[in-house]
Amino acid sequence: MAAAKLAWATGRKAQKGDIVFSGTNPETLLFVLALLRKLIRFRWYVLVHDVFPENLVPAGILKKESVYFRILKTIFDWVYAQPDRLFVIGRDMKELVDEKTGNPARSFFVHNWVDADQIFSLAKKKSKLIKSLGWEEKTVFQFFGNMGRVQGIPNILRAIDQVSSERAAFLFIGAGACVDLVSKYKKENPEKSFHYFGELPQEQKNEGLAACDVALISLEPGMYGLGVPSKAYFSMAADRPILAVMDARSEISLTVEENDIGWSCEADNPEKIARTIDLICNMDLSRYEGRSKKALQEKYSSTVALTKLSGLMQADMA
Repeated sequence: MAAAKLAWATGRKAQKGDIVFSGTNPETLLFVLALLRKLIRFRWYVLVHDVFPENLVPAGILKKESVYFRILKTIFDWVYAQPDRLFVIGRDMKELVDEKTGNPARSFFVHNWVDADQIFSLAKKKSKLIKSLGWEEKTVFQFFGNMGRVQGIPNILRAIDQVSSERAAFLFIGAGACVDLVSKYKKENPEKSFHYFGELPQEQKNEGLAACDVALISLEPGMYGLGVPSKAYFSMAADRPILAVMDARSEISLTVEENDIGWSCEADNPEKIARTIDLICNMDLSRYEGRSKKALQEKYSSTVALTKLSGLMQADMA
């Protein structure tokens, strides 16, 4: 309904030469805007957070060989080729979008961002969540946010099964399609330092982000170029190092490596993930203090990203 209202409003108000700025959700709106642009000839800029329908494959919704997928891909390859400019939030995503549209000159990389001033750093031992669990002396790995089909939750749980360090503890905060899987794991493994907290209200986000030593950011195998988890930037704002479990060439893995703010493991290797967690539990993590926050403020803040975005749009309109 919301997509229909937005499409109707655009069709009524947009005129030739106007600028229309949109995201990629919902996909139906993207399709309608592509048709409207042919009729009205407005300039169309799109901020790409998702690549459809390719993102349905790792989610297990469609198979790449299916007729339905091939039809959708043909349609949306055309849709993604219609905007005047595509602003993608990952270098891996740009690679995929360029292949999809066949026009690399139309896409530009603008990293994802958060407002650093909205998130403040808090020592883990001061977190009420950590105190309630008695985990002050544990090395706490936290998954925070959407527990959807493409976040690689089953892979993380397989890795946790193989962790040997008694210092390791795992805290899951959020909601999504894999919540039942996480709850079941907790019930079946009472001996492990493993806790599912549920969702936190928005006003407690700082408290939640602080309840760990290491932020666990993961994606399902096959998600290369299809998503850039925004939770990584929130964890950076909270000054937490990151364990990125995803393709080594993905945007978050590159960010972690380039700024030396954590570790990266391939998503389809639970054994290596477990060994990395064991290694981290034996490290002095104080060497990472200040790095993530500094990198966010200097390179990934909303000010930096929006300045670049504005500059690219102005250059195109000149």
